[in-house]
Amino acid sequence: MHWIDFVILGAVLVVLLIIGFVLSRRASKDTAEYMVGGRKMPWWLIGFSDAAVGLNTSSMLQDSRKVRQDGVTGMMWTWSFALKTCIAGVFFDRLWRRARFTTQMEFYKARYDGWQASFTRIYDTVVFGGFVTSIWAAIGLVGIKKVASVVLGLPASVELFGANVSTESLVVIGVVLIALGYSAAAGARGVYWTDLVEFFIAIVPLYFLLIIVYTKIGGSVGLRENLETLGPEKEKFLSFLQPFSIIYIYMFLINPLLDHGGFNPGMQRILSLKGEREVLYSLVFKTLVGFIIRGLPFVAIGLIGMFLVDDSFLMANFETLRTPEGDAIPDWERVFPYLVEQYLPIGLTGLMAAAFLCAFMSSFDSNIHLTGSVVVNDLYRPFLVKNKSETHYVLATKVVMTLASLGSIAIGIFADDILYLGYLALTISLGGGWFKLLRIIWWRANGAADVASQIFSLVVFAVVLSPLGKDIVLSLMSWMDLEGNDAFYVTRTMAAGIVSTVVAFLIMMLTKPEPMDKLCSFYKRMRPFGFWGPVREKLGEDVQDPDSIWIQTALTAAILSIVWGGWFGSMCLLLAYWWGAVLSGVFMVLGIWGTRSYVRKLYPDGEVDG
Repeated sequence: MHWIDFVILGAVLVVLLIIGFVLSRRASKDTAEYMVGGRKMPWWLIGFSDAAVGLNTSSMLQDSRKVRQDGVTGMMWTWSFALKTCIAGVFFDRLWRRARFTTQMEFYKARYDGWQASFTRIYDTVVFGGFVTSIWAAIGLVGIKKVASVVLGLPASVELFGANVSTESLVVIGVVLIALGYSAAAGARGVYWTDLVEFFIAIVPLYFLLIIVYTKIGGSVGLRENLETLGPEKEKFLSFLQPFSIIYIYMFLINPLLDHGGFNPGMQRILSLKGEREVLYSLVFKTLVGFIIRGLPFVAIGLIGMFLVDDSFLMANFETLRTPEGDAIPDWERVFPYLVEQYLPIGLTGLMAAAFLCAFMSSFDSNIHLTGSVVVNDLYRPFLVKNKSETHYVLATKVVMTLASLGSIAIGIFADDILYLGYLALTISLGGGWFKLLRIIWWRANGAADVASQIFSLVVFAVVLSPLGKDIVLSLMSWMDLEGNDAFYVTRTMAAGIVSTVVAFLIMMLTKPEPMDKLCSFYKRMRPFGFWGPVREKLGEDVQDPDSIWIQTALTAAILSIVWGGWFGSMCLLLAYWWGAVLSGVFMVLGIWGTRSYVRKLYPDGEVDG
């Protein structure tokens, strides 16, 4: 990097710190302001914040690696995640905002009675609010390490206090301190506004890099011609669909309905919105920005990078990674920063370095803020230190954020495989299986079963991560004639989820339901859809009916039509499938019309949306 690049990088970091400290006075007055921004955040700001979190440094590296390793067909998990996001936003996220929780863990206090409510709340706070969010935060740190070693051109180590210290470790510690500084000072409001700034700083040089390498390869036609020279392997790069397998069933039938009542790292932003209707506006906005504007450059640069940086160069210059089967592979996560170093001019290189740091910090600040919020709101305040002032709990949140940052630094320094860490976090989150969904849609789900789900998911998770569990998963993959990262993740997650779900269901049927008064109170607060007949009968005319399943289904399909239409359209343009791009555009237009119509049906003019 030139000195001009370092000046640009430093200026960006100073601006972020200024924003954080300008907003700090307002954030510190009470926990509602600090944790959920006073519930006054506009949908577009939350949409940008959500998209910025997805624009993590690890996403740039991970997605470009995945498309190179598994082809365009390997991006099916993105389409599946879009489906899950749309279902969650329409059917579930609005309910959480309707309930007006301060954190997601307050659900347990509202849903269950007795010691089960306390146990489940504490468990999720520690395992998900603490450990899993630390993993997500650390994933970005691994990305920063790989960027620092290539883009910044720093030496492998420097002498500090008489000892050789890894420069990667120093970079990790430095960016954590900056992100911690503004996020701890300004709380939720500061996180969301800095996310907005960080998104634009990250996206601009990203598209400059895309244009440069896209032109170098000869545009869509040139990329298509190069891919067609790959022989038998070209199909996975020129096709959108894998051969049919259990992966399809998991991604498009099982995963979209899995764990909707469980831990969601993005829930804190949803709880910060002005109302239910804003959840839908934010959903449409964040999916368009997140899946299309944000996602396209990662995939495109991953494909183009195959012809600009070959495997032999990566094997010779960087440490290798390992497949689930134990085979050595090139570290394709290094390609993205290498292209930055090779092709961006002075000034843009500094802006791209700032983009990497901003992309990391937009994810890191959200995760550590979430950790601080849930640990204080759901463990420290109700169980450990009660009846203190609001100022005390805001300060306690800042202390927890600092401790969480230290934990993330430890993981980030010693870990090297971004994709593995991502799969690890998802496996823990989804290990509870389908019981998380049942407790939202069925009155019969109880606290005893939730306790069983949590405990057994942890036991099963420990087993599947052990050498014995890995051998079992690989044997199942061999039996089903599957291979690759997606198959390994799907097989492992399904095995853990099935066992946990069966155990929880048996415990549920052998124990009593929650007291009817508790169920009635919960139903009036959240008004969920599904199998709540006895509760609605008990309430009589004292409560509104749940939202129409048919309207929600139609609205989900309309929003998905926008997202999938935009995603497939951009990919068709990238690979020179011109008629496919036109057809995708038609689906987007129909989706926009349908979304507008069904939002109006769900919230008629004059109706209060919460």
